[in-house]
Amino acid sequence: MAKPRVEITFWGEASVQFQNSIFTEGYKKLHPEVKINLEEIPSQNIREKVMIALATGNSPDVLGDYIGRLGNWANQGFLASLSGTLSVEDEKDFMSSVLNQFKIDGELFGYPMRYWVISYMVNKSILDKVGIGDIYPGTDFPLKDWMIIAKKVKELGYFATCFFANGRSGDYWMLTNFLIFGANLWENGNYKETTLNSGKGVMALEWMIDMVKGGYAPSGVAGITDGDYLNFMNTGRSVMQGRTPGTALATETLFDNGLLDYIPDFRVVGTPHASGILNPPLFIGPSGYVVFKEDDTEKLKTSIDFAKFVTSKENSKKVCEAYQQLSARYSVRLFEDQKCFLVAQKLISENGVGDLGLSSPHYLEVRDAQFPELQAAFMGKKTPQQALDDFAKKIRNIWKEK
Repeated sequence: MAKPRVEITFWGEASVQFQNSIFTEGYKKLHPEVKINLEEIPSQNIREKVMIALATGNSPDVLGDYIGRLGNWANQGFLASLSGTLSVEDEKDFMSSVLNQFKIDGELFGYPMRYWVISYMVNKSILDKVGIGDIYPGTDFPLKDWMIIAKKVKELGYFATCFFANGRSGDYWMLTNFLIFGANLWENGNYKETTLNSGKGVMALEWMIDMVKGGYAPSGVAGITDGDYLNFMNTGRSVMQGRTPGTALATETLFDNGLLDYIPDFRVVGTPHASGILNPPLFIGPSGYVVFKEDDTEKLKTSIDFAKFVTSKENSKKVCEAYQQLSARYSVRLFEDQKCFLVAQKLISENGVGDLGLSSPHYLEVRDAQFPELQAAFMGKKTPQQALDDFAKKIRNIWKEK
């Protein structure tokens, strides 16, 4: 058997087991002269694995992962620039709101494939049960209507919503509550100064604390994790909150697994907004593929070609269907029979995408700095203003230390 002319290493997420072997086998059929060493890694281990690899000079050639981690390697200068590598057709086919998140200072560092979207959702089954169809929320959801619903569902023993502060995971769900009052984590792309400690941000956190005190949300927020947060809605205990929409099959599973004694009718609605606040944007979280720098030009060229193959229309469709996530390509149309996804896409087109700073230099460190301050506020150890001001100080210190 002839020796392969080029050999590259590909690390991919292991959460959907079939995908990576499809990529490697499909590419080798087209390019038998290329050998691909595949390693599938659980997403929770990827960051540590890459850090060790970089320290020992054994980084992969191509890596598939979540942008919040991929951006870290780009900011540290480990990734090859992919600017100018896309065809005109592909450039137009990628959604600009997703593709732009794979750019730092205008330089493309990765190819996107899929993304989840954080939209505000309600359990319409419960809303129907309490008989409030006349004010059922749509894509415009004033906070005053939210409060009317909250009072009615509370009377029947349901929590209107849920909050959590135990860990950084799922922080975008909590940040959605700040958007209700027009408070942003970042503004104008300035990642050195958060605007979450503005008057709007303080008002939002005060409102969340008041909702807990009033019995509209579960107590003990400092100890509630993102998993607990989802479980409150999945078991029918909370009615309205930000989350990631899934297909109808996902909701049927809640019934099949005995979490609910009915199949819930989850609906995507507009994020609630206080008086005078415009309809809030939605957060998205893309995943994609990057190529690490390489002195061997033939190896680098092959790695880029492989990353483009992985994110092709055909492969994107397979993976997005498996993950129940939206494609970064306009041409890959999925879940058109699923109203949740259609409404979420409509809200993005009308209200835009919120800035989580996913590719900013200290994205992961900012997430670690945020939740302890929220815990302190919910526990009453700090006022909302003090907690958010201390969060802002931590961000400034993070930049000073680097």
